[in-house]
Amino acid sequence: QQNYTQTIDGKVQIEPISDFRIDFDLRKKYTENHSEYFKDTEADGIRNIERLLPQDMGSMELTYFSANTLFGQDQDGIDLFNQYEANREEISRRIGDPATQHVNADEAAYTRGYGRIQQDVLIPAFVSAYSGTNASTTKLDIFKTLPLPNWTVNYTGLSKVGRFKDLFSRVSIKHGYKSTLTVNAFRTDLNFDPANPTGNSNINPETNNYYSRLEIPDVVIREGFSPLIGVQIETKSNLSIDFSMDKQRDLQMNLFTYQLAENRTSAYKAGFQYTMKGVQFEWLKSKKKKGRGKDKNLGNQLLNRAGGSTFGNSSPQDLNIGLQFQLNDDITINHFLDQDI
Repeated sequence: QQNYTQTIDGKVQIEPISDFRIDFDLRKKYTENHSEYFKDTEADGIRNIERLLPQDMGSMELTYFSANTLFGQDQDGIDLFNQYEANREEISRRIGDPATQHVNADEAAYTRGYGRIQQDVLIPAFVSAYSGTNASTTKLDIFKTLPLPNWTVNYTGLSKVGRFKDLFSRVSIKHGYKSTLTVNAFRTDLNFDPANPTGNSNINPETNNYYSRLEIPDVVIREGFSPLIGVQIETKSNLSIDFSMDKQRDLQMNLFTYQLAENRTSAYKAGFQYTMKGVQFEWLKSKKKKGRGKDKNLGNQLLNRAGGSTFGNSSPQDLNIGLQFQLNDDITINHFLDQDI
């Protein structure tokens, strides 16, 4: 057994002007576990060590960028999915021998062994379509994909500019983007013939496609602007206002059912809070009853019962009055390859 792990982790913080900070981070984690058996098949006194059942399994996750296709008028995702389907022909020609033609009559535009549902065709075609890159130049091996930086932007200097400093004690403007490309699991396809990967011995008789070296159940792209824009304001008069807009997309391409699950979310959040300083809660004091000793301070009784918390304290307190509002717009779409569904 051999275990291999590759980790790339980088962070950069830039502050081009005072109170304006940009944080970049990128990372990649790749794990691979290899196992095989060695067996002595001695015959006629001659030792013969055979390597049996070599298998690789592992996973990969890296930061990515696919926002090129996040915005636009294609709300039902049909145009992008059509582009994904169209990309497969170009990928097939790049992987296979352009002088050959697929055995299946309805896949004449594909090269031999690399048809429309062949895994090595589907993965780069999917990544190319949803990252907005050209199918003729995109990487054919997903495991050679380089991590791309994600970022967070924060500016807090507006409250120090001009008239703003007389009105606001704090103004914060935020923006952030995060995206990951993930292969949750992969393992060696035991049908794959490493000795002749483009020969008849490596053809799947059901699809007339080559077996891939690795079985990959699914490829996932998750991305989001969180927030796309966010503003937090605190005024000199103890009023706090916040607003943010988030946008997120999850794509999961299942390579066994040939189905793409797409989830999109737009979230709008708003709120305010007003702080009243030094409020006296007189109602927490109870009046003494006639002939029965001194005043009882209900606030102190509640304070003692609460274990020393400020709840119920009859001394002046800050009173916070707030309201939070959130609206989510969610859509889930399931696309099926070559079925117009």
